[in-house]
Amino acid sequence: MEKLLLVDGSGLLFQSFYGMPRQIKNSCGQRVEAVICFVGILLKQIKILRPDKLFIVFDGETHLERKEQDKDYKANRIDYSTMAEEDTPFCQLQIIKKVLDYLNFEWYETTFCEADDIIASLVNDNKDKFKIIISSADKDFYQLVQDNVSIFTYRGKASNLVTPENILSKYGIAPKYFADYKALVGDASDNIKGISGIGLNTAAKLITNYGGIDNIVQNAKTSKDKVSQKIIENKDKLLTNYKIIELFSKTALYSLPDCEVIMTNANSIEILKSLDLL
Repeated sequence: MEKLLLVDGSGLLFQSFYGMPRQIKNSCGQRVEAVICFVGILLKQIKILRPDKLFIVFDGETHLERKEQDKDYKANRIDYSTMAEEDTPFCQLQIIKKVLDYLNFEWYETTFCEADDIIASLVNDNKDKFKIIISSADKDFYQLVQDNVSIFTYRGKASNLVTPENILSKYGIAPKYFADYKALVGDASDNIKGISGIGLNTAAKLITNYGGIDNIVQNAKTSKDKVSQKIIENKDKLLTNYKIIELFSKTALYSLPDCEVIMTNANSIEILKSLDLL
């Protein structure tokens, strides 16, 4: 079975921009340190994982529908509109796209939803055709992990591959319940508050005993313990959390293009020089 690598492009962009210790500018005065890091990490991942197909997805400037359900969703993120453009990760995105085109690496920038949902949809559509690896540090993708789908987080020598066994060992739940788990305990990275009084162990126990959120709520209606009362009191919040965290994995959002990997032995510096970008 062929291997498909789906890359969270925006996640890699931020990792590259904030992970470089100093600014690097080309002869035109453009900052390119994130470009060098982005391309370098991407090529290293390809060398490590050896995918047959590669597709990169970036978040576009789209309206976040999830904010309509919870105004606090991602409200903790930096407001880049108040910053000078060259001080934001996005100032180097156009150069990154030029390099990806030069390398014949297929990419897509979302126009109608979040990149996470595109990746989730592609996983659902192609999980029986390919062995899929999602390159991202975003734990929202854990809900997609299964026998044929894993998550690769690049951190140099500390890089790791997340499998169903890893998630069960660390969280005490099957990956398919990860959105339910996060709905209960919250997700600080997206500014989603969990249910007060329900911690990590309690959430895992509820899922082990009853399954997903719907079953947990139904059980709480017939129980009198404190945890059940917490769930009933916060039922609407719990269901909203789940809707926000769940990825659109069962909705056909975008078709996978022909994205065969054409490898190169060049490094990121050499590639930028060949394009007169450094």
